Amino acid sequence: MKLVIINGSPRGKESNSNVITNWIATGIVKSTQVNKISAIKTDFQRGAKDSTKIIESMQLDKFYTANINTHREAVDSIEDNSTVVVVFPLYGDAMPAITKLFFEELEIIANKKENVKMYYIVHSGFKGANHCRAVERYLVYLTDYLGFKYMGTAIKPGSEGLRLTPVENLLDFTNDFYSLSKDIAKGSDFDVNTLKRLVGFEFPSEEYKIGIKQSNGNTGYFSRILKQNNAFTKCFDKPYQRKSKKSY
Repeated sequence: MKLVIINGSPRGKESNSNVITNWIATGIVKSTQVNKISAIKTDFQRGAKDSTKIIESMQLDKFYTANINTHREAVDSIEDNSTVVVVFPLYGDAMPAITKLFFEELEIIANKKENVKMYYIVHSGFKGANHCRAVERYLVYLTDYLGFKYMGTAIKPGSEGLRLTPVENLLDFTNDFYSLSKDIAKGSDFDVNTLKRLVGFEFPSEEYKIGIKQSNGNTGYFSRILKQNNAFTKCFDKPYQRKSKKSY
């Protein structure tokens, strides 16, 4: 089995996507129940150094779309009978541009590989899964266009801060993603019940929406990031706004 994991976050190794891909990789290793693991390019535990792992009859490769120079290498690593897992965040209602760029790179192998299985995991800081559904429909279309097999899309709302959260506080998340990894290892569709647990609910609660409106977008986390980058006083700037023409 050839397994290719794609981290589609612009943050690369410092991303919430990387936490999720590590859970998936770890779960697959556990579900294969192998004794011998020797060097591939994936960090199985958060904070671990990159390494290569050949797991018995399974080869596992991991790539970061944040490094545009590796897009072609990632595409070339997809062979007949490969399993591909793509994990990426949703920014607002859209995927990161580098993820879209990687998908476009897949054009060179469209309908040229046999029995390629595609799994997707889409996550977002927003509460509620509804705004991820348009991207989910696109992924179904994309997979069919490429001539691959669509195995499902897992949607996880409220994922912002995963990389900053203590591991012991994420046991429910990790168990659900380990369940997904078992589906991947078996080559089966994502389990419907696991997908429902990850989603939680389709729309954010009224209390959540009221809280967002009252905060005016001024959250402690983003305010801290802005201040670290000397941009807090510029957060309402409009650098691309067209200036009105002077009247003479």
